[in-house]
Amino acid sequence: MARLDERKYLDTTIDIIKSLPIGAFIDVTEASALEDTKQATDLILNLDGGQMAWRMRHIDYALGNEARGIRPYGYQWSVRQYCRGHKTEIDKLREGFARWYFFGYGDDDKKIPAYFIIDLDEVRARGVLEMKTIWTTPYNKDGTGGMYTDMANVAAHGCMAHTNVELEYTPAFI
Repeated sequence: MARLDERKYLDTTIDIIKSLPIGAFIDVTEASALEDTKQATDLILNLDGGQMAWRMRHIDYALGNEARGIRPYGYQWSVRQYCRGHKTEIDKLREGFARWYFFGYGDDDKKIPAYFIIDLDEVRARGVLEMKTIWTTPYNKDGTGGMYTDMANVAAHGCMAHTNVELEYTPAFI
């Protein structure tokens, strides 16, 4: 089940996915509470060839918003990697959950100005989750931690299935 702040993007995401050439082959449903907490997704997209996990972040985290006190982080794929000893998103992805991953940035008008569809089979096959040189891994004061990499790294390793953003490749991060 999507968190309250992300629910407003569900309909827009469904419209984006169905507008893609593969849209006719997709069945879209909101994840159950069990799927949300145990399988790292808020929305389930069943495709020929597997499921698509879904995550949304506010566009301010990519572009920044001085008025809200948010610095720009750029377009990053964030994956929870540590939560006080509990299984996290990274574990579930390594175990093979989902074939595709929709990572979108939404705005205050329920629009999704930037989105990325990641091919998780390629991520696993190419060992992208294990590439320590492309990920930053900060820990939070609450005992949780994430992994962050620029979406250009995902694309440079052949794992970006589709995006509506022109990415700048920086070989230093590849």
